[in-house]
Amino acid sequence: MLGLRDLLLFGLTVVTASCLRIGHAAFSGMGFSHGTIANRTLNFGKLIIGSGVSNDSADRQGEQPNVYWPGEQAETKVKRLGPSVHCGNDAMTLRVPGPRMPHFLVDKGVGSPVPLSEIPASCGISVKRVRRDVSFSVPFRGCPVRQQSGSYILSLILMGAQVQASCPASSPLPTFSCLPTGMVISLGLMADTVKIKVDGSWQPLLLEYSKCGFTLDTVDGALVVTAPFTGSCWVMMDTERHLPLLYLDQEVILSCPLTLLTAATTVPSADPQ
Repeated sequence: MLGLRDLLLFGLTVVTASCLRIGHAAFSGMGFSHGTIANRTLNFGKLIIGSGVSNDSADRQGEQPNVYWPGEQAETKVKRLGPSVHCGNDAMTLRVPGPRMPHFLVDKGVGSPVPLSEIPASCGISVKRVRRDVSFSVPFRGCPVRQQSGSYILSLILMGAQVQASCPASSPLPTFSCLPTGMVISLGLMADTVKIKVDGSWQPLLLEYSKCGFTLDTVDGALVVTAPFTGSCWVMMDTERHLPLLYLDQEVILSCPLTLLTAATTVPSADPQ
């Protein structure tokens, strides 16, 4: 006869693979909840305006390089505005100060730059006004973004001036979901690159996860950690449970609320055989 703890852990393991494919609405109906991750800060990227922009379209595509309009006056005007690049975990944002919506053209890597109206919505480009700035955002995996020499690069024509925005390429942070009985974490890295805090010191997750009461599995090529709340490596706060991880030499803190939805997941009945 299985005990209650064994049944809960078994049920948590059973839903590990499926919960990684379920949307937020489904989680809400099954007693799941999304937690939060700390240290998801924005960093400044690099922006080159004018002659410093490298044009490697011919090398990348085997075709003639893109042709841009000369415009020292346009470059001077853009530099005077002081645009900046902000790098998030999965997207870059070009912020252009000014009261008016600037004119953008997108370099697709082949042929001449095109207006935003010709870029498919599936590319994920978003242009909107935030206070006194205009924000041009695009996911790192968006259509016009290319990866080169360890950076994500976006080439644009901004108000007639050629600009190139770049952000350093890095592995994505973990994705996870909070269940009533624990957390399910999907890591985008190999197990030996992640560390967990055990008895106050950082230890390799691959070697020490069992001391925390956690289990490891692989789902669709990603390492999946099942972390019951009964484990010993949680840090209890007033309203949340925190799980610190050392991820690419950066400490991130995964957290789940202490009070989750009361609807419990369905635990399969034990088979006497």
